[in-house]
Amino acid sequence: MHVRPATAADVPGVVDVGDAAFIDSELNAWVYPHRRAFPESRRARVLLAIRTALAKPGVHGVVCVADSDDPADWPRDQIIGYASWERQGPASDPVVARYREHNTGVLKAVERTLLGLQSRYVDYFRLDQTVDREAKAVFEKESAEFPNPFASVPAHWSLVVLGVHPDWQGKGVGKKLMQWGLERAAAEDVSITLFASPAGHPFYKRLGFDVVGWATTESVKWSEGGAIMILDPERRFTREATEEERTRDYFGVKRKLDAVFL
Repeated sequence: MHVRPATAADVPGVVDVGDAAFIDSELNAWVYPHRRAFPESRRARVLLAIRTALAKPGVHGVVCVADSDDPADWPRDQIIGYASWERQGPASDPVVARYREHNTGVLKAVERTLLGLQSRYVDYFRLDQTVDREAKAVFEKESAEFPNPFASVPAHWSLVVLGVHPDWQGKGVGKKLMQWGLERAAAEDVSITLFASPAGHPFYKRLGFDVVGWATTESVKWSEGGAIMILDPERRFTREATEEERTRDYFGVKRKLDAVFL
């Protein structure tokens, strides 16, 4: 298997992976309770979301593709995982500026405008049959109000999303996709940040990430996911949590922390 930059031609394959990997995630189960009853509507939503995400300025999408070096029973030239990375930092930093040039230009601006119009069209005419509109409105409101937990980390790579097709989970695909960001973060001497799902949490822990908080709000206090994690091996922005700091209350739910920000 190998990792390469995602292209427009990869979008259907990425949709296949994302749909299979996240169909029953906590967030999807809450916001899109009718997702299995209306598969065509679900796929249309996932397609629009992925096209929009991959067109965002500064976002770098990568895919993991099976190839001839893999076992004979593996597919060939099939996308089996994908990830999106975004470089954060001051615009005056030439490294940040270089990465943010990705997805810029007139054609990309037009594409984003058209995708935005399509999204508003779907919402206005209520074409998404999978959604619970009340839950979606609550989620979007709380997400917009949630403070940036990484405000004290001026320069870092942000892992926006990482998905591996269920048929290929546990076979090293996730590590391959993480390597893209790990190599760049090491070369640029910056941290990596992410929000972890319940399934991803132990995977990122094995890679050295620490939990520094939880993206918990009143409406999703039942969720097991939402760990706010950072890879900060030099302890520039964090320190190990004391015994008293290792447990914190979030809307009546006790959550574990590994580290706290300085």
